[in-house]
Amino acid sequence: MSPRTGSIIVGTLVIALAACATTPSGMNNAPTVAPTVAPDTAALDETSSEPPAPTAGGWWPQSNLEEVQAAQELADAGDPGYTWQTDPSYGDLSLGAELYTRFLEEGLGWEEFVPFWTTGEGYSSLMPRGGHPGFTFLRCAPGRTNPLGPLFKDGDLYQSRCAPTIDDLTYETVSIYVSQPGRLGPGGIWVVDRWELLQSRSSEPGSIWALLHPEFDGLVEQAIPPAEAEVTALLEAFLRARVDGEGAEQFLLREPDQSPFPDYEVPLLYATTGGDPYERFEFERLQGPVWPTGWLEYVVRLFAGTDTVVEQRFLVVRDQEQLGLVNGHVYTYPPTTENGQSVPALYGILDGEVTFTAAPPWRLLWADDPTSMTLNNRQNENVLVTADPLPAGAGCERGPAAADAESLARGIAADPDFETIGTTQVRIAGVDGLQIDLDVVASPRNDVCFWRGFVLEVQGTVEAGYGEFRMRLYLIDYPGESAQVLAIAIIAPEEVFERELEEATPILDSLEIQPA
Repeated sequence: MSPRTGSIIVGTLVIALAACATTPSGMNNAPTVAPTVAPDTAALDETSSEPPAPTAGGWWPQSNLEEVQAAQELADAGDPGYTWQTDPSYGDLSLGAELYTRFLEEGLGWEEFVPFWTTGEGYSSLMPRGGHPGFTFLRCAPGRTNPLGPLFKDGDLYQSRCAPTIDDLTYETVSIYVSQPGRLGPGGIWVVDRWELLQSRSSEPGSIWALLHPEFDGLVEQAIPPAEAEVTALLEAFLRARVDGEGAEQFLLREPDQSPFPDYEVPLLYATTGGDPYERFEFERLQGPVWPTGWLEYVVRLFAGTDTVVEQRFLVVRDQEQLGLVNGHVYTYPPTTENGQSVPALYGILDGEVTFTAAPPWRLLWADDPTSMTLNNRQNENVLVTADPLPAGAGCERGPAAADAESLARGIAADPDFETIGTTQVRIAGVDGLQIDLDVVASPRNDVCFWRGFVLEVQGTVEAGYGEFRMRLYLIDYPGESAQVLAIAIIAPEEVFERELEEATPILDSLEIQPA
């Protein structure tokens, strides 16, 4: 796709939405599917004598432990009527596992469907013995195509052939959970542990992050993407304002005040690093509309003089009725480059009282709340900056906050999951503090914490359980009233730890503390 420039008049792309209201041409005799359950339907039709279809259920194809044990004996004997339930791919959480397919076809009577989502409940303490995260599937209307046309997800086009079944935008949606209630491990019988047809639309997102990464806690509804002419007008107005030197901020979507996710400032908004103003611009689409939320990604280029070009990526997102631009979230913090060289991004916590910069390949891994932020360099190499870290108590629960850096250091030294290598006095961001070098010890508690997603040692993301980890921890008494202790942790596998220390040095050198 060729880039568009600020001087080109772009024609309007008309999205064929007429199919949303009428049957597509040539499809008048196409088969249709009546939804298994309509949204928000709680009562029987008074004129109907038929009971409503079930909307949730338990075990399938066996219904109790005795039946599972009998099926296990037959599977062990090689009976093909039961050996399919021992498919080892279930252990890899495969969406193509035969158990899911058979349940959808035989248990629910669905003809066509697509996998959609891994439920967040999969890693909770509620997971049944031998269970795995649940999967969500969408029902597709046989013989029809999606009336919104080519919407993409992860480069796939399967949504273009998956038409909604409730209305032109909404899909019947089912969550399915599987487990091994009898024998665990290879060769053990797998069953559907429970399933649920979702009965309402998803809740409204409370943040830009949730808009881009929705939880889909209800029926999945696809968004109508913006027309190309509308997107072009937005991008041209935004980039023209940057060339003019003012007014570009109004086109950026911001996180609401209650959101735990930070807003990202756009680097080099009106000028290059040398202060030269922009003279012209161009942009081109990289991907989208991405199904089902309809966002698009664009790369923009701004030119100053004859030899400087600044390149950035933005998402075009519709938040309720407002179409705007988002810098970040899908790629955490997309890089800004100037003449091909990465420009450090500015990060901060405590409402900007603590700031630091980092250039790719460092990227934001997670902003747990306004007091904590983790940068990631490679898969298991992290830099954590957090205020008032909480040591882990029994079973990953967070312990009480430390009153000062010294008391937190003593608590860490007494923790059996850490081995203290050495402690020295240092000065960080102009404040005296402690530097503590630690080994993170593999332990049953760490394994349990990792299975929940992260280890809550020092309120961080120490990914334990996959080899030995090293940590360099800096602790200072925070000089303001917003926190008691500030911690900076550099965490990496032992074999690459020295390399990460070197690569994290510019982040430490950029750290600034300006208490309110």
